[in-house]
Amino acid sequence: MATLGRLNVGTVGARRKVAVGSRAERFGRLVPLVGRDEELLYLHDFVDHVRTAGRALLLSGDPGVGKTVLLEAGAQYARERGVRVLSAAGVEFDVDVSFAALHQLLLPVFGEFDKIGDWHRDALTAALGLRPGPRSDQLVLSNATLAVLEAAAANTPLLLVVDDLPWIDRASAAVLGFVARRLHQLPVGLLAASRNGEDNFLDRAGLPELSIAPLTDTAAHTLLETRHAWRRLAPLLGFPTDPADPR
Repeated sequence: MATLGRLNVGTVGARRKVAVGSRAERFGRLVPLVGRDEELLYLHDFVDHVRTAGRALLLSGDPGVGKTVLLEAGAQYARERGVRVLSAAGVEFDVDVSFAALHQLLLPVFGEFDKIGDWHRDALTAALGLRPGPRSDQLVLSNATLAVLEAAAANTPLLLVVDDLPWIDRASAAVLGFVARRLHQLPVGLLAASRNGEDNFLDRAGLPELSIAPLTDTAAHTLLETRHAWRRLAPLLGFPTDPADPR
């Protein structure tokens, strides 16, 4: 696989993540999620638990069922409860770029790298393409990632949000799978989403899964009415008429 040789590698994925987040957050803040009360209660409980003891959760479902919107709803709730959110999204263009997803997740906490041991810091910065150097053993990189997350969560709990797991590069997937199984002693949560029937590291890790079913006919009808109302109201609020518009 190709290594991460420049600081800006993965910006395509970062742009996609920002676009998806702004789309879902914009629509979700102004229009309540329809037909997802049980899922939201589950996510709220998950986030509340993460504040004291880490855990991981996979949202699975068919394409277009609403996994990304639920991820953002969980992230929004976390922010409102004082939990810091770190996000990454898998994209086809980065799937062969080693540690591209890990780069997305950890770059916002780069300042915490100085709080871990020199050996771990050097291994992680080299793997993320932040300095030249040889590639370290996967176990060293995985422990280094855990050490950074522990340092970052020392004063504020963390929630890692990862969308489109099948497009996460294999190197990042291996590290995140390792981390996901070792969060119980840290105030760090991992919330991720994947399509049904597609392989991902959380499936292999055997961690808890929340299956997202299609909306009921009644909820789907309500959603259509809500979107119709949005198209009339949005111009008055200065938003695009299409909630899928990333602007």
